[in-house]
Amino acid sequence: MSKFVIEDNCLIKCTAGKEAVVIPSGVKNVKYGAFDSARKITSLELPEGVEKIDSFLFSECKNLEAVSLPTSLKIIDHYAFLNCEGLTEVQLPNGISKISEKTFSGCTRLERITLPKGLIEIGKDAFSYCKKLKSIEIPMGTVTIGQNAFSRCDSLEEIEFPNSVVYLGENLFASNKKTKRVVFPERLTTISRGTFTFCFALRDVTLPRDLKIIESEAFSYCSGLESIRIPSGTAIIRSRAFFSCNRLKSIFIPESVAVIEENAFKDCSKLTIYCEASERPNGWQSNWNVSNCSVVWGYKPESLEGEEAKTLDTEDVKSPNIRSTK
Repeated sequence: MSKFVIEDNCLIKCTAGKEAVVIPSGVKNVKYGAFDSARKITSLELPEGVEKIDSFLFSECKNLEAVSLPTSLKIIDHYAFLNCEGLTEVQLPNGISKISEKTFSGCTRLERITLPKGLIEIGKDAFSYCKKLKSIEIPMGTVTIGQNAFSRCDSLEEIEFPNSVVYLGENLFASNKKTKRVVFPERLTTISRGTFTFCFALRDVTLPRDLKIIESEAFSYCSGLESIRIPSGTAIIRSRAFFSCNRLKSIFIPESVAVIEENAFKDCSKLTIYCEASERPNGWQSNWNVSNCSVVWGYKPESLEGEEAKTLDTEDVKSPNIRSTK
């Protein structure tokens, strides 16, 4: 039987075994560490009026399978549900604007989560190691998503970001086993370092219209990726951006790309690079193509718009000045 110590509408301590816990109505605050003696609880219901869940409050509650959160809730602090391995579904109330660092990290059985309509920020590692999470809908209005937010989500197959998102952190999908398809927001200007590193199943990527920079190792070890088109306006491709994409057959690089750093396409053994420029720009480092991939200069596809432009074909070439080089 659960026991509570409550003072001035604040839950000081909960003592409980492997059981369902319903916090008494009237409680408005929950003290940090209040559940240190209740780590075996199986379900939890918080009353209306509670506005904040403190950091680490329910972390390591490995038997926690269900949680009911009040509409009054405004803040869930970092690590709040860390390693709650039994948790399978969560519905977050609409008053929450931020999901903090590692809030649900290590919730290995979490399959479904409903994000709040007022969400603005998802913190780093917020859902890392949620191995059963198959899909997630990011609400319009979300602006930033921190590094590693969805890394090691082994069941996550696809995700589409709303156009409100302007920042995505490093290693966002790192080492995801099943991520196949990602649609980026149009206003995103940077694909961060290691965004898809070791995403072996990745096949379909729609890069943002306003893209300027592809950072180092953004697509490294994406062995399922076969074709990709860099959008016009992109300026920089950093080192090892496409390292060891050993099934990548074609990539289109527009004339706007002024800088390509060393080893950008290293160990892409099947790759042909289609360049809109007629010759190597000065800003492309001498070892940009260290693996001697085939290069077609002066490539002018008939159209760079629509789905057909994603798959490159030398038969579409319209420029008379094309030459293939190593």
